[in-house]
Amino acid sequence: MNSILIIVPVLLLGYLAFRFRSLPLYFRALKKYEAGENEKALAMLKDAVEAGLSERHQLTVGYLFLKEGQMDDAERIFTYLIHNPGAKFNAQHARSYNALIHWKSGRLDEAVQELETLLEENYRTTAFYSNLGYFLIEQGKLERALEINLEAQAYDSESPVIQDNLGLCYIKMEKWDKADALYAKLIQKEPAFPDAWYNAALLALHKGETEKAASLLNTALSKKFSYLSTLSREQVEEQISKLKE
Repeated sequence: MNSILIIVPVLLLGYLAFRFRSLPLYFRALKKYEAGENEKALAMLKDAVEAGLSERHQLTVGYLFLKEGQMDDAERIFTYLIHNPGAKFNAQHARSYNALIHWKSGRLDEAVQELETLLEENYRTTAFYSNLGYFLIEQGKLERALEINLEAQAYDSESPVIQDNLGLCYIKMEKWDKADALYAKLIQKEPAFPDAWYNAALLALHKGETEKAASLLNTALSKKFSYLSTLSREQVEEQISKLKE
């Protein structure tokens, strides 16, 4: 009798540890990712998903896969979440992130269409505005891009990505004074992504400030590039080479 009283709780604890092992595995993987052990972290995240990770955390996993260029794994997760959102998960989140797959696959029009549809559904997040604001610039629809990026700024005035999108929009539309005022403030905040520094350098070049442009480009080069960066390290290096010439 006593042995049964001991064995049953042990078995129950063992079952619960196995049943809910996904969450501890997920958090350990994130720590490894932050430490730069990306390959090991992504393998652990894949195991966490297979172990029954919640939809909300799967969304983060899908984004990290995409950020590291693992398109197939990311798309598999987003597709699953879109069609199996669960009771506590909004499938619109997955649709918004899935638009990044369209963009990276060369299907920019599909990406914009998906996000515009979400906008009509009153879906709003900082990441959503960041993506739509940039995609419209890439699409060349500058008036619409300006409208969305101003709306995005009103939604989240602290987001450096939204500020950079608006600044790039001003540059493309040759609204130089507005771009100058925006980047003067943005660069003081020392954004962590290379795109803002690169675009600020383009503005400096327009103003004939070549030394400042060179400094901004070198800073851009020191920032971390990812699969989702809007420019490559090679583009920055090419611009630096042009300045040296």
